[in-house]
Amino acid sequence: MLLTLAGGMAILVCLGGTAIAFGGVTDLPRANRLVIGLACHMLAIGAFYASLERRKTFRLDISGLGQIRLTEYSGVAPCSSPETSQQEDAAVFRLVENSVLWPHVLVVRLESPGGMRRLLTILSDCMGDEEFRAVSVACRWIAAHNICPPPFDAAKVD
Repeated sequence: MLLTLAGGMAILVCLGGTAIAFGGVTDLPRANRLVIGLACHMLAIGAFYASLERRKTFRLDISGLGQIRLTEYSGVAPCSSPETSQQEDAAVFRLVENSVLWPHVLVVRLESPGGMRRLLTILSDCMGDEEFRAVSVACRWIAAHNICPPPFDAAKVD
């Protein structure tokens, strides 16, 4: 869905650049209009390809006790076979209390014992219906049972 939105926005910016370049929007001199139109096209295409490069694949494992492990894959890995992709070490996180859990969008804020924070936006169309429902129910259960412990404090650890 985000890819479709990014592509749609790129097309709109390109159309705006074309309208400027051919004088449909402003009374600037022709050379200025062409430069602005070309700049719009280049920015739109660059932004679209930059959005493609920033895509990451994560594996989110939630235990029955509410422990969350997050594994980031170095490429776009298929969900069915994550072991075939190069992966980094899984890190343990906790769910931060101001995460947003809506029916079709989860904005999951996570914090590690070392203080590293991650923000994951999970859309319902990014995975299968059953998988999204399982993640949603698990996050809601953790939030409802107040399993979000207080922030990690390295000074208190003996």
